[in-house]
Amino acid sequence: MSQVSDSNFVERLKEKDASAMDELVDAYGGKIYNLAMGMLKKEHDAEDIVQDTFLQVFEKIHTFREEAALPSWIYRIAINFCYMKLRKGKRDDYVSIEDYMPKFEKSGMHETPVNDWSGMVEDRMLRKEMGGIISENIDKLSEKYKTVLVLRDVQGFSTEEVADITGMTVAAVKSRLHRARLFLRDRLSSYYKG
Repeated sequence: MSQVSDSNFVERLKEKDASAMDELVDAYGGKIYNLAMGMLKKEHDAEDIVQDTFLQVFEKIHTFREEAALPSWIYRIAINFCYMKLRKGKRDDYVSIEDYMPKFEKSGMHETPVNDWSGMVEDRMLRKEMGGIISENIDKLSEKYKTVLVLRDVQGFSTEEVADITGMTVAAVKSRLHRARLFLRDRLSSYYKG
């Protein structure tokens, strides 16, 4: 919905126009829910995030500076609520991603070979199982890696959009995304080896 980002639409939101609020929820409610599900994995929590996000948007729309993109501002609010929910549940089962970074010999070659297990996921049953394994391992990422991975690879945002949403530099997003992908690749390789 292109009009969601135009300044006339923002003015309607600032004036508490009910139809503009409805349009905004229609345009972004499902996307925020999917983002929250990717981060939190619980329907009830995702529903809470959607509600909290739009309440905050409507309450704070007067603080929105139009040099930023409205969708990025909305996603940033949703991500912050996801972080609060994650911190509230404080988990101890995050893994150190540093253990999964590649190690190289002096010659520049990988110390251990990179296994190609991609051909093994052709079977439908294996693909479903693979989805569960991926989801389980995404959950093991700390929030700084999980956020960029979910926004970029699950939600399909560009690297620049992820940087805008999270307030990170493009280089930081690329670095975290690379590390998160390496972690997942290693975990999936381990799964298919054993």
